[in-house]
Amino acid sequence: TQRRSNISSSTSGRDISISSRTPPTSTASSRTPPPALPRTDMKSPVTSRRMRKSRTSSSSRRIRSVRGGATASPVINTSAMESDNAVKNDINSTSPFLSEDKFLQKYTFVLKKPGDGSEEDPDSIPTSFLAMQRKNRVKARSAVKAALKWREQNGINTILTRPNPMYDQCKAIFPRFFCGRDVSGNPTLIHRLGKIDLDLAKINNVTSDDILMSYIYEIEYCWNVWEPKPGGVMTSVLDLEGVSWRWINDGNLVNFVKKFVGVMSAYYPQRSHCTLVINSPRWFGGFYRLLKPVLRESTKKKISIYSAGSKGQSEALLRVMGREGCPNYLLDQYEGEEREPEQSLDRDDNGDDNIPGPHSKIEKEIHNFCLTRLQMKSIKMNDVVR
Repeated sequence: TQRRSNISSSTSGRDISISSRTPPTSTASSRTPPPALPRTDMKSPVTSRRMRKSRTSSSSRRIRSVRGGATASPVINTSAMESDNAVKNDINSTSPFLSEDKFLQKYTFVLKKPGDGSEEDPDSIPTSFLAMQRKNRVKARSAVKAALKWREQNGINTILTRPNPMYDQCKAIFPRFFCGRDVSGNPTLIHRLGKIDLDLAKINNVTSDDILMSYIYEIEYCWNVWEPKPGGVMTSVLDLEGVSWRWINDGNLVNFVKKFVGVMSAYYPQRSHCTLVINSPRWFGGFYRLLKPVLRESTKKKISIYSAGSKGQSEALLRVMGREGCPNYLLDQYEGEEREPEQSLDRDDNGDDNIPGPHSKIEKEIHNFCLTRLQMKSIKMNDVVR
């Protein structure tokens, strides 16, 4: 009896399967069937593998970015100089063509990494934790243990793999944004502390823990996708515009900020390049002097405080961030104009909004990453209710 084979291939060209069936033997005729002719449509195992490889390659070239029509393929982050392009390609690679297993593998990150000093240390302690504890190994081991426990309890290793539908809500409640990079190539993050709105959090049923975890979501993205090199540091800008004594006397706000500071200090040590406190009220200097005794000496050396409208504030911003990395609304020459960064001050003369501010390139890329994961899980981003 002749066996007839049916070759079927998937539309993506990734799988080729061969199924065989045997027709029922006819009893009406005793004629001897003719000899089977050689099949010319069958491919050898080697040829089949080549077909799969070729079609898979063609399929991968068809992967499109979430927002544009540009072709992109996954890129491995290999250096700080290439990291911006790598981030764009990483986001493009999170399309539905990336399987769930591969996505989980690609975006799961642990505390200890190659190159952070833990591999050479006899107690497997990262260099940053030793530096934080001034090389006191007992305290450093305890700090690492606490960090590992915190990551396990809060699922930090897999936070980027989980859908984050509260992303937009949390950004509205606690406004902050990555501007880009400072003059030394370090990530720059602006926190608008005076714009924190805990009343908005109540309206949207968002807790302080939700806001903290969404913040950590961005920090993990920064240190694992955008700037993955061990020992990377960040320039932080604390914008105090809108902060008043009423703000200071609000126990909920103060506790909220203390929680953020405590988490960043304990679990992301030695990540600060410098901190610029800007638009500070006149009384803030006296308030800060009360805090200085509890700060580490290395931390105090990295903090600079500037009053709103002071001569040195714009100079310091430009010196640290550079003109290309500093949002217009922070500079003195724009004083008296619309000071909300969401407005036209963050667009250049050609109407391009891909410049420092809430709509910077890296902010768009993180938002795209978040949206892509939501789409992969068929989940909608929560609307901000005001």
